[in-house]
Amino acid sequence: MKKILALVIAIVTLCACHPTSYKIEGSIEGAQEGDTVILGYSTDGQEFKTTSKTTIKDGKFVFEGNIEGCKIYYIGFEDEAEPIYAMFFLEPGNINADITYSGSRITGTSTNDVNIKLEEDLEKYVESILQFQDTLYRDTTLTEERKTEIGNNCYAIQREAMTYIQDSIRENIDNMVGIFMLVQYSDLFDNNELSSLIASIPERLIDRDNNLLYDILLQIQEMRNSPGTIDEIINAIGEEESEDFAADEEYESDIEE
Repeated sequence: MKKILALVIAIVTLCACHPTSYKIEGSIEGAQEGDTVILGYSTDGQEFKTTSKTTIKDGKFVFEGNIEGCKIYYIGFEDEAEPIYAMFFLEPGNINADITYSGSRITGTSTNDVNIKLEEDLEKYVESILQFQDTLYRDTTLTEERKTEIGNNCYAIQREAMTYIQDSIRENIDNMVGIFMLVQYSDLFDNNELSSLIASIPERLIDRDNNLLYDILLQIQEMRNSPGTIDEIINAIGEEESEDFAADEEYESDIEE
């Protein structure tokens, strides 16, 4: 009986120690003292659901609360002239947010730190590719040999970036960063590996009430594995456009009469 009681106490203590609280502190470019900052998420990429609001005080904003697991959220400042929203991963811990129009930096917890590193690494690849392309288009003194060399270097960087993305997804498929990237870059994997990656997503990260990332991946998988699915979608769109066109012609004909 004593052993059972000790086990129960240990389990309760472990659960009680599991952190769920978060604190987000940061600044937003353009926000003034007393301006409202909102915290929320989108389930479909369009409709924004506000879960909390705060105001700028001494140049900073602070959000505090509790959350289970890790979810994709947004911090927003609805300036009438130019609204700004920054995506990040809301999870227990202390989160630091520096939100600007040119690019936000949100760090402090494990998932956000992984995300910002990947973003910065990919940005370096993009900068290199753009430099090569800019040289090709602007430098009129380049010989054909030099153009070929620069083009090959640009292609090599692109291939390196693609490999980096693939490896990053494989390494992070057990967290929200990897799942989020897989939705964006699913076309970099063949059908077998895509299915394998989806199957390896931990159950704790399958959250259909927030962001629908897992369901999106299942839809991509179904389209890949169902011959004719894409054609059916294209044909359906074509038929709808034809019906709209026919309706417009009929409407114009009625006007002419």
